[in-house]
Amino acid sequence: MKKINVLILLALCTLSFFGCKDKNGADSNGYVDLGLPSGTLWQEMNQITPGCTYADAQKLETGKLPTKAQYEELISACNWSWGGSAYTITGPNGNSIILYARGKYYGNEHAEERHIGTYWTSTEAGDGVYYLEFTSERKEFYTCPRTHKCYVRAVK
Repeated sequence: MKKINVLILLALCTLSFFGCKDKNGADSNGYVDLGLPSGTLWQEMNQITPGCTYADAQKLETGKLPTKAQYEELISACNWSWGGSAYTITGPNGNSIILYARGKYYGNEHAEERHIGTYWTSTEAGDGVYYLEFTSERKEFYTCPRTHKCYVRAVK
């Protein structure tokens, strides 16, 4: 009987460690299934702060930088609701993440915090890289040099 109880307890601990989700649907590693057609999981929080160069953005602890196409899917398949300094992004399955407007770098000068968000993609464009820039009124892609600074939200 003790062996069975120990096995049940071990199984429950394993399930809670690997299968537990928080109120936003994040797994134990902080990735949220938004129910996107591609199956992409988005990290609940930014992984690197403050803004960083493209080379630094590629040194993620977990996951990888999203492609431009993955951001395009996030924009088209989810509901984006502006909350004053961030978007709450709700997926087709009702789970959500928050993408913060952490500002924009002009060289080494940081400005417009709470008004603009700039996030790296992994999609290269010639000598530069695409990034997503958003405000309360728009979501657009631009290219910039790899030495520019943006924020990082990982996917897997």
